[in-house]
Amino acid sequence: MYSLPSLLQILSFLILASFSVAAPLLKKDLASYDPNSAFQSALNATWSTFWNYQYNSFSANDPTCQGAEFTSPVVWDIAVAGRALTDSGDQAKINAAVQNLLQYRRTDGWFSASTAKDGDVYVDDNSQVLWVFVDAFKVTGNQDYLDVAQRLMVLIRSQWNSQSGGVQWKLDGDYIASISTSEAALAAVRLYEVSPDPDLVYFAQDCLNWLYSNLQDPADYLFYDGLTASTGVVNKGKLTYTVGTALSTLAYLNKFTGSNSFIVSAVALGYAAAGGKGAFYGSNGYWNNQLQYVHLLFAGIADLVNIGVAANSQQSAAFGNFASEAKRNGAYIYTYLQLGNSGNYLSSVTSGPQSMFSKYATAFQGTGSYSPDSTYFCGGNVSGAVSRSFMDDSSAAQVFYEITRL
Repeated sequence: MYSLPSLLQILSFLILASFSVAAPLLKKDLASYDPNSAFQSALNATWSTFWNYQYNSFSANDPTCQGAEFTSPVVWDIAVAGRALTDSGDQAKINAAVQNLLQYRRTDGWFSASTAKDGDVYVDDNSQVLWVFVDAFKVTGNQDYLDVAQRLMVLIRSQWNSQSGGVQWKLDGDYIASISTSEAALAAVRLYEVSPDPDLVYFAQDCLNWLYSNLQDPADYLFYDGLTASTGVVNKGKLTYTVGTALSTLAYLNKFTGSNSFIVSAVALGYAAAGGKGAFYGSNGYWNNQLQYVHLLFAGIADLVNIGVAANSQQSAAFGNFASEAKRNGAYIYTYLQLGNSGNYLSSVTSGPQSMFSKYATAFQGTGSYSPDSTYFCGGNVSGAVSRSFMDDSSAAQVFYEITRL
């Protein structure tokens, strides 16, 4: 059974959070934009730039870069693009993305990181793949997609570590990650929505209970990255995607059980991540995680607002605060991380083209210095053309879709 943090802990944290929401934020000129149009633009840019009809697959490389050859992305990247496509409802492209994912599926049902279909298998990747198949089933009604998701859920549950608890990050590995545990929980409740099985809800609760008991930082209420089962050593890094998937799972558990205790936990966690300050905020006053991680925080907030049921005015106010903060950060992404008006995006405003940084530096003086990174440029030439990013474009599309839900 899911055990909540102590009431005193939550109340103490919420008192502190109430002040952080009202913390002064730097005034910046954010673009006024339509998130629906931004979603379609980012999605179209992702497809038109990276889909390769010859290989019936996305490519990891920007084809406009001189000498760039087709290269299969890792499965995580395709899962992110696949989720954005299922959000669009375009059945032809959804089916194409699903068939692309199946190029990574082993005979036992696991999806490898690469098309080699080898032992390089990660449970968090597979959880995200499951989300795509569940959503593809919801849009298309194709039973084969549901069958793949159900088989994958059996495999994911097999990675619960019998000694330390938690869900292993790599297949049969020793590292128990917060992201593999929270994403496995979300996979369970998202599958439950289309294929009800009480054990899925129990499994999700077990995952969250373990996460709160073993990887929560009592100082700021966020989650550490993970721990090594054999030694108990904790990696104290923190990323937004763990919070995002936990928020989504809490919202679904509230829906399926009717218990407000999940909303109490979600509100406290939401203030920790999106309260105006804390580990996820940079010196410019905005979320500092890369797009490949932060889009799941947007999704978690959107799920909480749309699926969770607030039981009182304080919880309703919290939902509104989180939605406003997601919209504010979405406007920042649209304004400063977009390459012109192309619908293409890059995660780092300080490491890409000089023009992107110059626009940022004008608005955010003293909060960053320009340091071009060769990985953002064709052929690694920082004086040359920009190399667009498949993952960043896909993540941006998800960000703007989630904002349409707010």
